[in-house]
Amino acid sequence: MPEKAKSRADRNRENALASTGPKSLAGKRKASQNNLRHGLRSRHTVIPGESEEEFEAFQEDVARDLNATSSTERALSQLVASNMWRLARGARYEAQSITGSLTRQELVTRYEEHLRHKPIELMIKGRFPTQSSLETRRDMLDGTVEEITIHEEISHLIKNIETVDAGIAIPRDILKRIARLAETDRTIVRDILKTTPKPSVEEVITLLKYGAIGTDDILEKIKRNIEAWKTENAKRKRAYERELREYEAGLAAFSARFMIPEKDDLERLQAYETHTHKSLQKTLEAFRQIREIQALGAAPIEVSVVASNAEKRVGKKSE
Repeated sequence: MPEKAKSRADRNRENALASTGPKSLAGKRKASQNNLRHGLRSRHTVIPGESEEEFEAFQEDVARDLNATSSTERALSQLVASNMWRLARGARYEAQSITGSLTRQELVTRYEEHLRHKPIELMIKGRFPTQSSLETRRDMLDGTVEEITIHEEISHLIKNIETVDAGIAIPRDILKRIARLAETDRTIVRDILKTTPKPSVEEVITLLKYGAIGTDDILEKIKRNIEAWKTENAKRKRAYERELREYEAGLAAFSARFMIPEKDDLERLQAYETHTHKSLQKTLEAFRQIREIQALGAAPIEVSVVASNAEKRVGKKSE
C-alpha cells in the first residue's frame, strides 16, 4: 500500500529540524533582533543602534543623582535609569515617525507651498529663500572658486613659461582665456585653434607675443581679478550661509508644527510612554519609601515588598 503523502505542515517541520541557525548565545541574541523595527516592546534595555557604554554611564549618573549607596538603592536606581532610557527611546521614535513618513523633498515641497502664502513683498526681499535659489547661490560660489583656481594656474604657467616643457598640452578653453587676458587679436587665436588640434606651450608663447599687453600687465590683471573674486565670494558665502540657516530653521519649525505621527504610530507611542512612565513612578515611589524607612531607623525590608506597596500607592493616585 503506498505511503500516505506528507502534508505541507509535516514537510515544513522536517525542514525546520534540518535548518541551520546560530548556535552560540551571542549569535542567538543577535538573530533575535533581526525583525527589530522600533524597539518599543523590546525586552532588552539597550537595543541595536544604542550604545551599551552610554547606557552604563547613564546608570552611574542616575545613581549619583539619587545618591544611591546601599545595594537596594542601587537596584532601584538601575530601574529608574532603565525607564528613563526607554522614555528617551520613545521620543526618538516619535521624531523618526514624523520625519520618516516623508522624504526631505516632499517636506520641502510642502514647506515652500506654505511660503507662497506669505506676503509677496517679503518674498521679493529674499526673506524666504527657496531650495532652488539656495542651489543657484551654491553653484555661483562653486563657479567662482573654479574660476579662481583656473586663473591661478594660468598665472603660474605664464610666470614659468620659459621653463615649462614645450610639449605639454594646453586645453583649448585655457588658451582662449589666455588670449582674452593678453588681448590678442581674435584672428590669430582663430588661426591657432584651426591649425593646431592639440595646443601646447608653444601656442601660449605665440599668443603672449602678439598680445596687446605685456606679461607683467597680464599677471597684474589676473591678480586684481582674483582678489576681487575672493572678496565678492566671501560676501556671497556669508549671505548663502545665513539664508541656508534661515531656510533649515524654517523647515524644521514647519515640520514640528504641521506634522504629527500616523495614527497607529501615535497610539503605540502613547501606550508605550504611559506604561513606561507608570513604571518610573512606581520605582521612584519605592525609592522614596526606602528613604523613609532609613530615616525612621527601621529594619531593611525586601525590595519586592517596597515595590508592591509603591505600585498600590501609584495605582491609587492614578485612579
